[in-house]
Order: sequence, then C-alpha cells, then structure tokens
Amino acid sequence: MTIKVPVTILGCQYETTGYGEEIRAIVLNLATNDQIDVRTIDLPVNFDRLKFTIPNPKGSLLAYRFPDGVKYYDTTLSDDVCAKLTHLLIHPTCGFPDHEFYQNQIYEPHGMLMVHCSPVADGNSRFRNYTSILRKYPFYIGRTTFEAAGLVSEWVNNCNIMDEIHVQSTFNKREFEKAGVKPPIYVFPCGVNSQIFKPRPKESVSGDHILKYFKAEKFNFLSIFESHFQNYFRKGLDILLQGYFLAFNSLDLVNLVIKTNLKQEELDIIAHRANEVIGRPVDNLPQVTLVREYYTIQDLALLYNVADAYVLPSRGEGLGIPFLEALCSAIPTIGTRWSGNMDFMNDDNSILIELNGMFKCHKGNFPSQQEYWGLELANPSFEDLAAKMRRTIDDYPHFKRIAIGRRDQIAKEWDSRNKVKLIADRILKIAKDQGISGDLQ
Repeated sequence: MTIKVPVTILGCQYETTGYGEEIRAIVLNLATNDQIDVRTIDLPVNFDRLKFTIPNPKGSLLAYRFPDGVKYYDTTLSDDVCAKLTHLLIHPTCGFPDHEFYQNQIYEPHGMLMVHCSPVADGNSRFRNYTSILRKYPFYIGRTTFEAAGLVSEWVNNCNIMDEIHVQSTFNKREFEKAGVKPPIYVFPCGVNSQIFKPRPKESVSGDHILKYFKAEKFNFLSIFESHFQNYFRKGLDILLQGYFLAFNSLDLVNLVIKTNLKQEELDIIAHRANEVIGRPVDNLPQVTLVREYYTIQDLALLYNVADAYVLPSRGEGLGIPFLEALCSAIPTIGTRWSGNMDFMNDDNSILIELNGMFKCHKGNFPSQQEYWGLELANPSFEDLAAKMRRTIDDYPHFKRIAIGRRDQIAKEWDSRNKVKLIADRILKIAKDQGISGDLQ
C-alpha cells in the first residue's frame, strides 16, 4: 500500500483545441504514474458544439447536464480514450465551474489544483473565478499559454493570484516575467504523442475521407490550425495565401490543403483579400483545398503522412503543437522564426520564415479577443514564405532527408511521456514542500 499525491486538474480535456490536446497528454500520462492520484473537472470551451442530437458522431458521445436538460457532445475521441478521461472526473456529470448551475455544487478538494486554461477566457477572469469556487485547495497551479509579446494587465493580475504558473515555452516565461507575473514560472511543455504522429509510407494510408483532399500528381502542402473568421490573423492565414499565390500559379502542380474550422465561403473571402495584395488573375491561382471534417487524432496523423510538407506562417505560438506533429511525422516543416516553436525548430531541422517587422493587435483584426489588443505579434514575410515554399519543392529530396534524419531525436526529446514526467516530478516536489498527501491506495 502506498500513499499517492492527490492532484485535481481543471480543463477542457475533451476539446479538439490546442488546450485540449495539451491537457489530455498531461492527464493520461499522469494517470499512469504510480505516485500520483489524478482527478479532473471538465471545462468545455466550445459550447456551440453541444447538441441535443448528433446523427453521425465522429467519436465517443459525452453527456452534459444543464438546468434545461441533457445535451450531447461529440468528443471526436476514441471510446477507450474518452473512457479513461471520464473515469477520472470528480463530478458524475461533466461540470461547468463557471456556469451558474454548477457554482453551488460541492467540489471536495483533492490535493493541489491545476487550473488549465486562459486566465481571462470567454470574457471571464477564469483563474480568479475558479480559485474562488474551488477555494479549499491548499495549492494552486495556473497552467496557460499566450502567443503575443506581453500580456494585458488582467492576465497579469489573474496569474498573480496563483501559487505558481506553468507555461509551454521559454518564450512564454520571458514574456510573462517581463509583463509583471510574480509567482514562480516553470516551463513544462506537454510534448507530442510520437507513437501516433510518426512516419508512414503514403501508399499505406487508405480511406477516402483522407485521400480525397490530396492530389497524387501534385505537390501537396498541408496546413493545420484552429481559426475563426474574425480572428484568422494570428495563424497567419493571410500570409500563407499571399505567399502561396506569389510562389505558384494555376499551371504549377501544387495543392495547398488547409485543415481548419473555417467555412468555404469564409476561406474564399480571405483568399480574395490575399490575392488583392498579389494581383494575380483569379483563373491563374494555384489550387487550395479546404478540409472541414472532424477527425480522430489517428486520422489527423494520417494527413501528415499523405502530405509532402507542412507550412504555417503563424504570427505567434505558445508552443506550436502542429509543428511538432509534422516534425515527428518526418515531413519538411515550414514555420515562423519567432515565439514558442523556436524551442524546438531551428535551421537544422526546419525551414524558417523571416520576419517583416511586428504586427499590432487591435479591435479591427482581433474583434472577439480583447486580450490581444495593444500587444504585438510577429509579421512573417510573405515574400520569404513564397521563396521557402518554392525552394521546398525544388530541393525536396534534401529537405526530406533532413526531416527523416532529425525525426527520432525530436520524437525522443519531445514525446509527451517524457515531458509529462517533468511535470510529475514538479508535482511531487510541491507535495513534499507543502505537506500535501493523500489516502492509502
């Protein structure tokens, strides 16, 4: 019999967002640690995906209980993963700690609490709200990430009520400290599942839901990212299309496959705006293919295997998980020379896009994300991106050899099992210093 260190993690563990991928890596790996007893409180962030009926779910269905009844959520996760996560929930139905229906529920403290989300997400002061609702915990860890240079004062104030902050990258640590965050800041990236994201021969990939977006006779660039029409600037979709349209025309055997949550008509508007900068006739533009399907993580991994190269001229990343997924899949990877991804991307393993100054965030380009207003992101050069995309095709055997040669080193260092082990070590250290212990297991 051993006494395990109790830990409660609050976050969006069923989501398809970057936050969701990160918390799953942390929770599922901590759950295998024989010194830690982990429990979770669920925090869905995309309420618009909750539906009463889902005719053709992609993954395991999850029920949420609201005052007006039960709603069902398509997790897009496999049944075994969803079952493992659900088994760890403290509340028998998935709770919404910021929803008034649940604020009167009693959450008995289970060791220390890790609040895993944006401190001010959805207009709420989430770190402040949750430490108030879940106020019996003896130690609070705020785990978050940000992509801009600096933080707005509300972020700083909310971070400062935590006992310590965990971030994904050295970029985050530097910017949080410069902005005035006072609690100790630790860099603990969640890494990537290198057993799922790995090299596979193209010919081994089957399934029309994957293959129909790629053209066998063309060079297929892939870009995967979360984006909304009102806030597509951070991921640099405008830069991506400008660079692509500058580099190629309709006669070039190329195809840009974009996996995001934009509608086709929204992508068409952004593409039109991008082409206004380039000035190419509409009938002379290279092919762009939008993927709108929700995939399981296993299917998502196959996209990298069918693609020839990955590209994303993001203006800022807390870490940049899709870059890690591409590198672990051993395909040439093109990204911006700035922010969190620079912890693992360099000139020896990636193709880096140079900057054309900085990009000022304001209400006009980030209308629904006020936490960015007044801050700066990088502005990747679309001219340099065009040159790098063209060079990737021209020197493809060279870049493919580099991708294959560097893959195992990156996978070993950045595998989520190894990275979460460092988080586990920190949790055990906190428990020892704070005298936090659990029951006999």
